[in-house]
Amino acid sequence: TWIPANTAANAIAEIGSQDQTSRNGIAHIINPLEYTWKIIYNALESYGIEFEVVPVQEFIYQLKTNPEFQNVDVNPLATLTDFFDNIFLSGHGVTLETELTKKFSPSITNCPALESNLMMKYLKFWNSQKFI
Repeated sequence: TWIPANTAANAIAEIGSQDQTSRNGIAHIINPLEYTWKIIYNALESYGIEFEVVPVQEFIYQLKTNPEFQNVDVNPLATLTDFFDNIFLSGHGVTLETELTKKFSPSITNCPALESNLMMKYLKFWNSQKFI
């Protein structure tokens, strides 16, 4: 989650080059540092994207019932409504262990935190690709 592509690529190479018997387990190629949604909201606002923050339940309800949000060609999140139901509405979040990954990957260990300047890089790239 929220990991620069070059960091992920380096981590895959680092972990893949390890002796297979020494890496017993699953390596999650994710940012091991926690972040808050406020970082994302603030970056979106700074970039000039207008949106309304709503409770998760309302967000999922809109995804499931509002025809404007159900077109997967326009809104890829529409394909994830069952996932959102199972994860967020159940009251359980998703936590992926990164200790094994950090053991074999200096890139993951040194992964930059998601902060406004990294989020702005994502937004600029997505804009250049006409994704936003």
